[in-house]
Amino acid sequence: VLDVTGSSATSGALIILFTNNNSTNQQWDIAQVGNKKHTIAAGHSSMLLSAPNMLIQNGLQAIQETASTKQDNYWYFEPTGTGSYKIKNAYSGFCLGIADTADLTPVLFMSPASSAYQEWEITTVPGAPCQTTEYLSDLTWTSSTNGWGPVEKDRS
Repeated sequence: VLDVTGSSATSGALIILFTNNNSTNQQWDIAQVGNKKHTIAAGHSSMLLSAPNMLIQNGLQAIQETASTKQDNYWYFEPTGTGSYKIKNAYSGFCLGIADTADLTPVLFMSPASSAYQEWEITTVPGAPCQTTEYLSDLTWTSSTNGWGPVEKDRS
C-alpha cells in the first residue's frame, strides 16, 4: 500500500510501498475538487500527495506536502477495467507507479504505460470517518430578514 515513510508528518516525506499494517500513514483521504480532479491527503498528517517543488519528471519519487492549490496536488483516477485504477497527476499526466513490489520500494512518477506496476486498488477502511458535505441552505435557520420579501431557500 501507499505509505508515508516512518509515519512522518513533515512536508517532503517520501512515499513508499509497504505491507499493509492499517496505520494511518497508509490511509488516504480522497476528495473530489471538481472536473474529475481529486486531492489525496495522508490520513495521519492531512498533507497532500504531490511532487517536490512541482518538478514532475519520469522517475521522481512522490512526497507528501502541506496542502496548497498547486497544480501538482491534483489527480485523476482512470479505471483500468480490472477493478483497479491508474492514479494520474492532473498537471503532468504522469502516473504513480513502482518498479518492484518489495517493502520500501519508492512510489514514482512514471510515463503512462500498460503495466500492473501502475495499477492501484482503492478500498474503504472499515470504521474510518467519512466526510460529508453540508450546505448552508440545509441548516436550520434561527432567524431571517432581507428587506426584499419572504426569504427563500435555494432560489436565485
